[in-house]
Amino acid sequence: MDKILEELKRNILEKGPQKHFYSNLSVTQPLQDSSVVNTSLLHGFEYLQKSWFSELSRIENSSSSSSSEIYTSLLALDILGDDLFSFLSSFQTNNGKTQDNCEQQKTTCSHFISTLHNFICPDCGLGSFNLFKVEDHMSEDVKKILPDDANTTALAVSILFRDGLLGQKPAENITRLLLNNSDGNGAILFFLQNVQDSSSGSESNEKFESESANNFVDLSTCANVLRLLYQMDMHYEAIELELFLYDKMHNWNLVLSDNANVHLTSDVFLFFLCRALNGAKEDTKTKFLPSIELAVDKSMSSLYELIENSEHVLSPIQTSLKILTTIQLSIMDSTLVHTSTPHRMRKLYEHLLCMQNKNNGSWPQDFTFFKVPTTYGNTDEGVPFGSKALTTIFAMKAIYSYYYDYNKRQRLNHMKNLSAIY
Repeated sequence: MDKILEELKRNILEKGPQKHFYSNLSVTQPLQDSSVVNTSLLHGFEYLQKSWFSELSRIENSSSSSSSEIYTSLLALDILGDDLFSFLSSFQTNNGKTQDNCEQQKTTCSHFISTLHNFICPDCGLGSFNLFKVEDHMSEDVKKILPDDANTTALAVSILFRDGLLGQKPAENITRLLLNNSDGNGAILFFLQNVQDSSSGSESNEKFESESANNFVDLSTCANVLRLLYQMDMHYEAIELELFLYDKMHNWNLVLSDNANVHLTSDVFLFFLCRALNGAKEDTKTKFLPSIELAVDKSMSSLYELIENSEHVLSPIQTSLKILTTIQLSIMDSTLVHTSTPHRMRKLYEHLLCMQNKNNGSWPQDFTFFKVPTTYGNTDEGVPFGSKALTTIFAMKAIYSYYYDYNKRQRLNHMKNLSAIY
């Protein structure tokens, strides 16, 4: 036995890490070559450029009255962000592109991001945000049906502050507006009941009457506001919201049966919550981790069973979210990620790659992420929202993060375990 172990150790040290997915489960096939992954990502980016982005540019440059949702644009900036530049770097390294081509791609990417910034920003002043970008003369009519909301505002402020387009003081002012939009028990209400102009720091007189404003709590919105509080270094102010979400995690069955959320599945909530907690203090992460691990393990198990049933059509967004949530857990050094999930993650990743439309680079339209409430305060009514662009954004992020982050982390962990043995 000692002789066999020595031979194994010598082979690993001599040959170095192999291009295989290492786990404690039986996975013997090598991962796709990086050129396959990069080609998939490039085709996805080209789809976003040619289809979705070109339509945004047309709307932005049009003089006609129009309204357009900004949530997809926010998620493109938030979920992909600087990874677009990382994609380009990968293409340059693996596809032998010339310097001129790489510079052209970087210019295109910069234009892509700056156009999205311009698209999400209102024409005058930064305050609260609405799901829809509308012309000034249409604003009041739209907001009677669909007021500004805490989720869109939290994401927009987070992005603009991160990218240096919003200063610390106005960002803090808007964050406090969101924090004050509470149900009295620490939870954040979805629709904003007060509209504040951050440029003046004053609150307008416009207020939705409580009799008609049957507001509600959306868990994913709470998670996104929590993330913004951490980003603003407002950890003390976040305590009540932390307690509310911690209680929800300890009553997971109630979360699964809750129909009040405009974000439609528990997987969306888990993704946003895990992402938020990566900005929390270590004791907060430690407190949340066991309940999150349990919820993620159940979620992964249920989808993995569906994968075994070849007749079941998987949701590309939910598959992407499971991958991304598990990667967020790996950043928090979750033991679950290193034990029971690697084989499942590999399966989800392979299925997600297969879902891509090889003709145009997109992933299928998916209506399992979000619904737009059509009646103020009534989440039973709503229009399920989805697009190929939205799905493609999440799928690209999941594939990139799995191949270049999670898989590398797993290989390093495997080698560390071998070193401990020897």
